[in-house]
Amino acid sequence: MVLTTVLLMVALDPPLPGGPDPDPDPETEVEALLGDVRTRKHEIVVSEEPRVVLSALEAGPEEAPVTILFVHGFGGWKEQWLPQMRCLSAGARTIALDLRGHGESSKPRSAYGVEELVRDLEAAVEALRVKRPFVLVGHSFGAALVASYAAEHPDQIEGLVLISPSSDYRMSWIYRWGFYVPDAIFDAVMGLLNRIRPTFLAPAYVLKALYFQGLSAWDAEEVLPRVKAPTRVIRPRWDPLFSSREVRRVVELLPDAEEIVIASASHMLMRARPDRVNEALAEFLGLPCRSDL
Repeated sequence: MVLTTVLLMVALDPPLPGGPDPDPDPETEVEALLGDVRTRKHEIVVSEEPRVVLSALEAGPEEAPVTILFVHGFGGWKEQWLPQMRCLSAGARTIALDLRGHGESSKPRSAYGVEELVRDLEAAVEALRVKRPFVLVGHSFGAALVASYAAEHPDQIEGLVLISPSSDYRMSWIYRWGFYVPDAIFDAVMGLLNRIRPTFLAPAYVLKALYFQGLSAWDAEEVLPRVKAPTRVIRPRWDPLFSSREVRRVVELLPDAEEIVIASASHMLMRARPDRVNEALAEFLGLPCRSDL
């Protein structure tokens, strides 16, 4: 169990030689990266039975001509998008969500399937009064969720960005066997390792349900061909979690996609190479980017 988690930690966010911890305390990091940028926090009720409240962080002018909604991946959290929010908030309204079960959002014992999570996104878009059309950006399994949203609501999306996506999110046995250990053991080990390097900000019962009902069930062959929005796929040269074939299949299935390959071996591209990811985002969206990162 410990070995599995350590492997996932390195795969998801390898240490940067000579650099700072890329994921310090979220509140400290918000102040460090967005200190001079006006931010707003939101608590969004997306369900009453059970009551589910999503946490969201917003930066940039509400009256901006474009809104960008960032969606993290499996076990992630909204502050992982701070470098991109700082970059783009000069010319866009930027919003990052904690998905249900993650970060500061409610953690119900629900299905955690794709349909449920997409319904949450729909409710959040309505509650936040997001101006349509808008831009969706997703990382890893968050890329699958935003692609599913875009396929269901083609008239709402003007641009789609998928970072470190895959056409198949089923993990190899090296990582997967940890989902079969008791929740108490999983959470205890994760709690200890998160103190070293935050990796998963979600409890075991959420991650297990999300893996089996969400990641394992998502069908790229059915979803991606229905995406109408122009799409930019940003991926590392080598992804420690997904094969090149699985990533290339994403581009093949999308009707209007272009691919940007970044010289990196980190699945967490927006953290390991924020400069290159920000450049790729700003260029695709035709927006200015703050250069003081």
